[in-house]
Amino acid sequence: MGGAIELQVDQGLATITINRPERMNALTDGMIVDLTDIARDLAGDPECRVIAIRHAGKHLCTGSDTGDLADAATRSSSERERAFYHGLATRIQPLLRAYLALPQPVVISARGHAIGLGVQFLLTADLVVASETLKITLPQVQLGHVFDHGESYLLPRRIGHRKAMELALLGDRMSAFDAERFGLINFLVSDAELETRTNDILARLMALPPLALLSSKALMRSSESADLDTQLSAERMFVSRCASSEDFTEAMNAFAEKREPRFTGR
Repeated sequence: MGGAIELQVDQGLATITINRPERMNALTDGMIVDLTDIARDLAGDPECRVIAIRHAGKHLCTGSDTGDLADAATRSSSERERAFYHGLATRIQPLLRAYLALPQPVVISARGHAIGLGVQFLLTADLVVASETLKITLPQVQLGHVFDHGESYLLPRRIGHRKAMELALLGDRMSAFDAERFGLINFLVSDAELETRTNDILARLMALPPLALLSSKALMRSSESADLDTQLSAERMFVSRCASSEDFTEAMNAFAEKREPRFTGR
């Protein structure tokens, strides 16, 4: 794994850091592969309870490396068609699927520019903590193509059809304040407060019973495509499973005894 993507795991908290600030965290093909591999490994790690996505420097991610795109522009029309189709199928879409498939809650801490591929991280995260400096740009239509990182599926579900259509057709920039207003951001803070607020959210998640936490995420994600009967069936399954755990008993005892619970993950 290259130094531009870092992974630290500490007592069940996995922190992924995009660390290429000299290029505003633009992603090379190698970085995309590393990010995908990390997500796949964490998805199968029973000790991992919460995942944080952070970035070095002033900007979350400014999309794919422009050097890679400039090289593509020198190819023939048919070569470009094949290259872009292959790139989406083998790199970009596997990255999207890997992060959407994560069973653990994913928290992203973001400031500065999020452009193109950088927006994918905001869309696949479960909780977004953002600085007032965050600027979201989806410039694909202005560059002669279309949404290519899963935005056509995720944006309408996150911010509604009308606003998603506006971004798709005009390619306008969305401020952090508008992103919060349309539900893309959970917690909007000053730039100075970003790290502290992110750490607070992560600590709160890590203090919760793991089975209930993962089950809650699974239920909310399944509701995006399930009908009512299917969702109610899923609730019965998850509720009964959680009720059979030792952590459920501990939660009830702690509530009755007016003390903080001590969850063990069992």
